[in-house]
Amino acid sequence: MSEQPFQEASKTQPEQVLEDELVAHLTGMGYAKADVNDEVSMLANLKAQLEAFNNVTLTAGEFTQVRHHLTKSSNVFEKAKILRDRMKLNRGDGTTTYLEFFDSTNPQRNRWQVTQQVSVEGQYQNRYDVALIANGLPLVQIELKRRGLEMKEAFNQIQRYQKHSYWSGAGLYHFVQFFVISNGVNTKYYANARKQSFKQTFYWASEDNKTIRELPAFTTAFLNRGHLGAMIGKYMVLNGTEKILMVLRPYQYYAVERMVERVLNPPATNANGYIWHTTGSGKTLTSFKAAQIITGLPSVYKSRLRGGPEGPGLQNDPGLQRLQQRQCGRHQQHAEAGPTIHRRHEADRDHAAKAEHGDQQGPAPRPDGSAAGRADHFHL
Repeated sequence: MSEQPFQEASKTQPEQVLEDELVAHLTGMGYAKADVNDEVSMLANLKAQLEAFNNVTLTAGEFTQVRHHLTKSSNVFEKAKILRDRMKLNRGDGTTTYLEFFDSTNPQRNRWQVTQQVSVEGQYQNRYDVALIANGLPLVQIELKRRGLEMKEAFNQIQRYQKHSYWSGAGLYHFVQFFVISNGVNTKYYANARKQSFKQTFYWASEDNKTIRELPAFTTAFLNRGHLGAMIGKYMVLNGTEKILMVLRPYQYYAVERMVERVLNPPATNANGYIWHTTGSGKTLTSFKAAQIITGLPSVYKSRLRGGPEGPGLQNDPGLQRLQQRQCGRHQQHAEAGPTIHRRHEADRDHAAKAEHGDQQGPAPRPDGSAAGRADHFHL
């Protein structure tokens, strides 16, 4: 789909104009406009969207069960697990069915909507700029500031919302998986996690590592429904040790995509490969996510992840331990594509990943221009 540029604007373009243009861009990309402006309409929309997504009709009592299930924890990490699980529903006629809240396997199946200016009453009455809703649940919150203002003001605004109102009522905004902040000129995203830092906000980039800053280009590249669904369904990690959500940076995303593609379509010769990353770029997270996705491929017989003790709390993560211990996956006839992701230390390598200090898609290079690197090897 060709990019629909926003209206040419001055450095002081009003925030409302930026917001309206974003919503128009999203609806042009296939998002349905949701008539949601408060919690009452949010809950009504949730019921309608879950019914359509699961092809069921819920009675008032059955929807009460659903609400209790969704609100049984106020923890963002636990709600992320609820999002990805099915719910056993005891129906009024005595039968049992299972409800899904999100389809990670087929992101296009999810029912995506966009809404703006949702008013929520907590410690204070807050109005959120733009929310992206999947199957009735708000999964992405976008906070905008007018051109000329620092993006950090949008980041700080979300911090206040988390403190003042995201938890209020049914707490549906605790289902948000990540946030997007923008002033039109610069745009970043980051996972919904505790102890957030502005340093952990990321620009998206193209496969050749060109940073995508402007909101129209970011919307086209990152917020299209297929990519957004894949980021939520496949390229986030639920870190069981620290009980936080983590989202991949662009170079991690492309590395995993390349590894999965090589496993699915290996060449006749020289099918092995390696991915270069600079020191501090999240090699453990990249390897973990690659092994996790590859393990789930129908044609894969065995997937083993080997790594050192370092990493962002993942080495002691129960999910990682189960993945490391898993010796075989699903069988498909006699196919055995057994990727072993083996991590090996390497000496310094010149510019293993393109990086610009202060705005890097990977860690900043050393003063001599080199970057400490390591290869993540995978073998078929």
